[in-house]
Amino acid sequence: MAQPRDAANIQADLGDVSGQVAVGDYNVQINADHGAVVNFAAPEKRPRLTLRPSPILLRPRAFLGLLDRDTEVSSTISSFGTRAPVEFCGEAGLGKTTLLRYLAYHPGAAALPDGIVFLRVGRLPVTDLVQSLFDAFYESDLPFKPTDAQVRHLLHDRRALILLDDMELARDDVGAVLDTAPGCTFVMATAEPRLWGEGRALALQGLPVEDALLLVERETGRPLTPSEDAAARLLCAALQGHPLRILQALAIAQREGRSLAELAPQVQAAAAPAALNGWVLSSLSASERQVLAALGAVGGTAVHVEHAAALTQLPDAKSILDGLSEQGLVEVLESRCSLAGDLAKALQEIWGPSLEQWTRRALVHFTTWAEQRQKTPDVLLQEAEVMLWLLEWAVGAGLWVEANRLGRVLEAALTLRGRWGAWERVLLQLLQATRAFGDKAGEARALHQLGTRDLCLGGVSTAKTYLSAALGMRQELGDQMGAAVTRHNLNLVVGAPPPNARKRPRNQANNGTGPNPRVPRLLKFGLVSAPIAALAVAVAVYLAPRPPVPPPAVEPTSIAFAAQEVGVQSAAQSLAVTNTTAAPLKIGDITLVGAAADDFKIVDNACSRAKIAPGGSCAISLVFAPSALGTRNASLIINNDAGAALRKVDLAGNGIRLPKPEISVTPDQLVFANQEVGIESAPQEVTLRNPGSAPVNISSVSLIGANASNFKAVAGCDKSDIAPDGTCTIKITFTPGGRGDYVASLVIAGNAVSGPRRVSLRGAGVVSTRPAVSLSSNTLDFGNQEVGGASAAQRIVLTNSGPVPLNLSRIGLTGANAADFEEKNNCGRSLNPAGACVIEIAFSPKGEGRRNASLTITDDAANGQQSALLNGTGVKRNDKPGQLTISPNPFDLNGCRPGAGCERTFTLANNTGASVAIGVITLIGLPADEYRIGPGCAGRTIPQGGRCAFKVTFALKQIAARDVKVQAEYLSLPR
Repeated sequence: MAQPRDAANIQADLGDVSGQVAVGDYNVQINADHGAVVNFAAPEKRPRLTLRPSPILLRPRAFLGLLDRDTEVSSTISSFGTRAPVEFCGEAGLGKTTLLRYLAYHPGAAALPDGIVFLRVGRLPVTDLVQSLFDAFYESDLPFKPTDAQVRHLLHDRRALILLDDMELARDDVGAVLDTAPGCTFVMATAEPRLWGEGRALALQGLPVEDALLLVERETGRPLTPSEDAAARLLCAALQGHPLRILQALAIAQREGRSLAELAPQVQAAAAPAALNGWVLSSLSASERQVLAALGAVGGTAVHVEHAAALTQLPDAKSILDGLSEQGLVEVLESRCSLAGDLAKALQEIWGPSLEQWTRRALVHFTTWAEQRQKTPDVLLQEAEVMLWLLEWAVGAGLWVEANRLGRVLEAALTLRGRWGAWERVLLQLLQATRAFGDKAGEARALHQLGTRDLCLGGVSTAKTYLSAALGMRQELGDQMGAAVTRHNLNLVVGAPPPNARKRPRNQANNGTGPNPRVPRLLKFGLVSAPIAALAVAVAVYLAPRPPVPPPAVEPTSIAFAAQEVGVQSAAQSLAVTNTTAAPLKIGDITLVGAAADDFKIVDNACSRAKIAPGGSCAISLVFAPSALGTRNASLIINNDAGAALRKVDLAGNGIRLPKPEISVTPDQLVFANQEVGIESAPQEVTLRNPGSAPVNISSVSLIGANASNFKAVAGCDKSDIAPDGTCTIKITFTPGGRGDYVASLVIAGNAVSGPRRVSLRGAGVVSTRPAVSLSSNTLDFGNQEVGGASAAQRIVLTNSGPVPLNLSRIGLTGANAADFEEKNNCGRSLNPAGACVIEIAFSPKGEGRRNASLTITDDAANGQQSALLNGTGVKRNDKPGQLTISPNPFDLNGCRPGAGCERTFTLANNTGASVAIGVITLIGLPADEYRIGPGCAGRTIPQGGRCAFKVTFALKQIAARDVKVQAEYLSLPR
C-alpha cells in the first residue's frame, strides 16, 4: 500500500508514532508506547481506491516439461468456464506447486479476463489472505485495510484465476475465501482435502513408470542404457513414482559416484519415507547438515538466504544452499529458501531436541534484526511468517521476555500493512507472555490493541470487553496517557456520533470537561464527544463487574503418560471439553505452557476457536515425546475467545533411556590429493564410535561407487562389536589407475538404529615425474635341492617404467637364509626410462628343510624399495648308486613365442636300483606362472628300470635366453 498523501486529520501528540492506516470508516494511528488511536475519517480524507489495469499477472516462474498430469490439467481447464473451485491434494513432493506453475501459463487461463494471481498461503490467516487478494486488484493512495463487506463488494465482479499454493486453512475458512470473490476460479494445493460437496478435489499420486523414467533421464541428462533402464524401473517402483524422492535418490547416486544398478537395491531396502530421509541425511557433510538444521529450526518456513547464512555462520552457506537445492532437499526461490517436501517434519522426528539450540539462535537473530528495522514495515513483513512461528515457539517454551520483545516489534508492521489476522495472533501471544511474567502495563497494552482491532472490524461486543479491561488496568497503574488513549477508543464503542453528526470548528478549544485534562491536547482529531454525564454513565455500565462465565468441564482433569523413551513419541491421549452452561461457549486458543511444554504436542484439536453449543463438547488429543530423562511436567491451557484462561490441565510424563546401539563416523569425508598413478597412498583413518547405550555390531564394511576398486580398506572393523562409547578404526588407501578424479563411498552397516553410515572418498591421480620400478616376478621357488648342491639360476627382470632415469644404490640378499642363495646382475648403477636388466638367483642349500630369503633393491624410484621372496627346500643327498634321469634335460624353447602356447614331452627313467615314489616335478630357470606340468609321472611309484612320460605346456611372457632344467622330487626311496 502507498504512503499517506495527507495525514493531518489523524495527527496526535503521542510521542513515537510509526504510521497510520485507514480501516473502513476509521483512521488508525499507531503508537509504540500507548497503542493505536482510532478516529472517524471525514469522507474527503478517506482513501481513494483505483482498480489495477487488467489483466493482472502475478504469476510464479513458468514450469516447462510437465510429466503426466494430463487428467488433472484437463479437469482444471474445464472448470475455468464454470468457476468451480479445484484442489490438488496429496503429500509434499508430488508436484502440486509444479502443477500450479504450469497452469499459470496455460492458454486456457485467457478465458478469465481479469488475469492470474498466484499466492503462497502457508499459515496465513484467512483475513490476511483476503487482504492479499484485495491488494492484487486494487491500489490505494493511503494505507488501507478494507472491512469484510468492502472486500466482498469490491471483488464480487472480478473474474480471474486464483492459484493458492500450500494452503493450510480450515474448511470453513476456505469457504469464506471462495465467497469473497465468487466470480473467480480458485485452484488450490493442499495436503488434505478442503473442498466438500463442491468443486473438484483431485488426489495426486506418484508418476506412472514411463513418466518416472523420463524424469530419471532428464536428471541424468542422457538416455538410459538397457541395464540402467531395468535398474531405474526398480528404483521408481520402490519410491512409488514420487518425483521428489526420485530426485533425492539420484542426487545421492551422483554425489557418491554410484550407478543406478548399485542404487536401486539400497533404495528398495530403504523405500519407507522415514528410512529414506535417514539415508539422505547420513550422506550429507557436517556443513550441509548445519544448513538443514538452521532451516528446520524455524519450522520449515521460508527465509531469505542472507538469514540462513547468518544463522549458520558458514562463509559458503549460499553455495551449500545451491548444492542442497540440486539434491532436492531445499527449495530456493527468489533469494528465499525453505526445506523441500516433508523434510521439516522429518528433521523434527530424526534430530528432535537437538534443533532447539538452533531455534533459540534464530529467535535472537530475528528479534535483533527486526528491532533494527522498525521503521521499515515492508522489510519486516517479508520475514513475518518466520517471526510469527518463532513468537509462538517462544511462548510455548516459556521464554516470556523474548516473546514480548519480538511481538512488540512485529505488531506495528502487521497493523500498518493490513495483516490483521496475524496481528491478532501476535496480540494473543503478547497477552499470554505479559501475564506469565507479570508485566501489567504490557498486558493492558495488549488488551487495548485487541479491543482497538475489534472496534475497527465491527466486533463491538469483544471490543468493549477488551477496552474496558485495558482501561481499568491502566487506571490502576496510574498510566494517565494510556488511560486517555483507551478511553478515547472506548468512547467510539459506546456510541459517540461521527464528526458529520455535530460539527465543530477545527480550531475550537475543548471545554475541558473530560475525565483527563490531557485528552484535549492529546486527541486533536476534530471529534465531538457525547455529553460528559452520558459518557460517564456509559463507561460505568461497561466497567461494572459482570457475572463470571462458568468454565467448561474437562475430563480427565490431568493426564499422566506412561514412561517414554527420550526422543520417541508416545501414543495419543485425549480429553473432552464440555459446555455445561445454557449459552454457547466460545473457546479461544489452546496452548501448552510450563518447563517441559516442548515435550508435549497437540496432534488433534477440535476445540481451538470453536463455538460449543450448550451441552456440547469437543476433543483434544496429545502425545508425549520427552527431550530429557526424568519427570517432565507442563500444562494445557484452555483460553476463551478474549484470551483469558478457562481451564488448566496438568500434564506429566517420565523420560527414560532404552539401550540403543548407534554409530558415529569421523570424519565423514576423506580426500587423497595428487596421488601418483599406480602408487598406493599412505593410509587415512576413519574412526567409528558407539555413542549409544548398547553394543553395536558392524556387519559389513564395503566400498561402493564408480571407482571403488581404486580404494582399499587395509584394516577395518568388519564383523566386530563396539561397546558403548567404544571405538574402532578403519584405514583406507588410494591407488589411482590413471590421471583424473576418483570418487567412491565407504559404507559401514550394522545394527545401529540410524542405519548404515557413509564416508565420501575422493582422490586425484597425477602422472609421476619420478622413476618407477617393475619386477618380472615377486617370488622365486626353487623346489627341492640336495644339500651341498646348486640349482640352475632363475631370473628376475628389473624394468624402469618411469619417465626419468633410475638410480640404483644396492641390489642384495637379505633374510634368515640369505647365505643359501647366490645373486648376480647386469644392472649397473642406473637404468634409462624403459630400460631393463637381469638379476639371476641360484639356490645352494646349506641344510635340510625350508630355506627363505629376499632379494632387495634400493633405488630412487617413486614406489620406494622393491623386494622379491626367495624360497627352496634342502633335501638329503642321495648316496644310492644310480640316479633318476629326465630327458631331454636341459632343453631349448625354440619356436615358443610369448602369448602362444607350446608343449614339450619328457621321459623319466628310474636307474636308482630300487623303486622310487615321484613327488613334485618342477622346472628350474622358468617362473612357475609360465608353465604347467601334465600328469604321467608325478605321484607315481616307478620300479627299478621303469619309465614314465609327462608333458609340459608353456605360456611364455617374454623372449629371453633361457637355461631351463627339469627336476623331480623324491617322495620316498624304498630300501
